[in-house]
Amino acid sequence: FVSAHISIPAAGKPHRLGEDVGFGSPHRIGVFDGVGGWYRKGVDARAYPLALAQQVKSQKGDARSALQAAWAKHRTDPRGSCTAAVSCVDPATGKVTAVAVGDCVAGLLRGGVVVERTTAMFHRPSCPHQLGPSSRDEPQQGSIWEANASDLDWILVASDGFTDYVELDDVAKAVHDAQSVDEAVAQVAQKYAILAHQRGIEAARVPVTGPKLDDVTVVLARLSRGAGAHVSRTLVAIPGAGYEEVSEESAQELRSANNKYGVVQ
Repeated sequence: FVSAHISIPAAGKPHRLGEDVGFGSPHRIGVFDGVGGWYRKGVDARAYPLALAQQVKSQKGDARSALQAAWAKHRTDPRGSCTAAVSCVDPATGKVTAVAVGDCVAGLLRGGVVVERTTAMFHRPSCPHQLGPSSRDEPQQGSIWEANASDLDWILVASDGFTDYVELDDVAKAVHDAQSVDEAVAQVAQKYAILAHQRGIEAARVPVTGPKLDDVTVVLARLSRGAGAHVSRTLVAIPGAGYEEVSEESAQELRSANNKYGVVQ
């Protein structure tokens, strides 16, 4: 994979980076959307999705097997829960697999259209399936797809903060029309992440019925025959000044100052 990971956390979160975690690597990409309600129980809502993401990166096999193995290693800790979407490519066969649990999405983009897409799964409205020590949901129950892909195909995984406000068909057309892979990976992913964030802000302004602000995370990847490459950016909205890139390290320094729920560090 040649991939780009863009995250834009919603303002006012106890953790400046929000609850979303995303990653890219040569043969797999993933997004994990932590459940913010854990903050009210004194639990770091970012801890579980971060632990799951780190485990998935180290696994082998197809997407569902990798997520299943990672989930099995965190059956009791850390506390928390998340939705997830993972996609993997087998470098020997070129087969691409994907799995999604809850309302995260994994899609295959080809020729300017979406040819494969996972299905969101809910127990009831606003209660998606989720993974975690206190949940009965499992990766084996997730929505899956697999495809024999070529080096002209694109893979996208995203949290609902992205897909609620951006049509995957628009992303598919944008990467198809891009002049170069580098332009499409970095610029298209960031363009549509910012668009989703701005549309989310507008939607949240609607009195009473407007949705809450949500983190936006997307990983966009192009299949490549050469060595993989990855760009990772976390952007924070600065009122009246656009977006500023922050690192995990700099965000950690502000964590205690933003911690208004007594979250366990």
